[in-house]
Amino acid sequence: MVPKLLELNVGLYLLVFIGAFLPLLFIFRKQYWNLFDPLILLLFSLAFNVSIAAYTYLTGDMQGRFMVYILLCMVAFVLGFFSYIRVKEPAVPPLQDEVVFTGPDRFMTTALIVTNILFITINNLFLLYSVGLGILTGDVNPDLAKVTLSQGGAGIFQKVAWISKFIIVPLCAHAFYMFRMKKLVLFTLAYFVFSSMVFSFSKSGLLFMLFDFSIVAYYYSRYLGMKLINFGKMFVFAGIGGGAALIVLLNVTSKYGVSISELLAERFIATGSGTYQFFSMDGYRAFANFDFVTRIQNYLDVILSTFKIKAWEPLGYMAYMTEYLTGLNAPGFGANPYLFVDGYFLFGWGGIVYCFVLGLLLRTVRSMKTGYLRFFIFNTIVPQLFADPGIVQHSIIALLLFVPVYLLIKVVADIYHKKTTITLARI
Repeated sequence: MVPKLLELNVGLYLLVFIGAFLPLLFIFRKQYWNLFDPLILLLFSLAFNVSIAAYTYLTGDMQGRFMVYILLCMVAFVLGFFSYIRVKEPAVPPLQDEVVFTGPDRFMTTALIVTNILFITINNLFLLYSVGLGILTGDVNPDLAKVTLSQGGAGIFQKVAWISKFIIVPLCAHAFYMFRMKKLVLFTLAYFVFSSMVFSFSKSGLLFMLFDFSIVAYYYSRYLGMKLINFGKMFVFAGIGGGAALIVLLNVTSKYGVSISELLAERFIATGSGTYQFFSMDGYRAFANFDFVTRIQNYLDVILSTFKIKAWEPLGYMAYMTEYLTGLNAPGFGANPYLFVDGYFLFGWGGIVYCFVLGLLLRTVRSMKTGYLRFFIFNTIVPQLFADPGIVQHSIIALLLFVPVYLLIKVVADIYHKKTTITLARI
């Protein structure tokens, strides 16, 4: 829920967005890993949040104190990022000028890939059993499928498939570049793409695999001097992801009678919908009776409720705000809060410190020296914290569910192969 495109002064909005995005690109110009660094995507999203706030302030639809708060939050984030905690460097072995690369060996890599294929299959079969074959023809309401995967204890099926989002890309890259397992990688990626297009309701997520691969490419380049990214590979990935996204766009635009350009513009602007609702529409008033404990419980609802520390909230706090503003009761839905909203929701003006801490955390995980999969997981999860803490909590739960499986594979590998990792060093 943001101003409709036709209601906007497009020229003014574009000036405001450019004024927010270009300075961020310049400030962080020496920090990018490559063209598809997730940091660029994060800055892009933050710019949409700042620009919708600045636009509504300039048009008289937002209080000046909130504009000051958001700008101070951005300054705090930048200061936090450039004041990062320097993680203690491990000792460098003799004759090696860099920390060694550590990743799963061939057996562990194969076992982990096969396990993730199994997880995806379980999720797909459960969805077919629950909502029928209509999911293959597009006759099933996506909202029904989403609720099916998250209500009544069925969330366990979604969680076991969720882990594949984290490690399918780094595992396939590792299998291909380290062990040349081309057939397994080709099958896994084809199955993953097929499942994402048929059984997922965010087809554009395939396009975001580019940013996952960017993390992998940076790690290989940093530790082994191997350049994995070239224009040919990027065009293939972008073509697959863009094609899936185009299918969704054509379907939606045909139903609602809008052009693709209008829909894309509205979707980009809607990135800042949580910020708009909370500050410009005074959605913060929905939480006037929430004490600090209640706010923390809502913020950590996914973790606390999953482990039965508290009952599930009927509505997430962003959906609660939407109901307050519109009267629409929509469990499981709501705009992404982003760091400005989360910070103010929890701490009021103390949210500025919250934004500083997030900046500090982001730079820390980007600079840490650790194992291959750990580096990828940390650098996937932490940026999500800027947009929606609920997604991060779902991710943590999925990882916790995967730990026993990982340990079992590791025990088997230790018994039969005596080791579970390979260690390489660039001399």
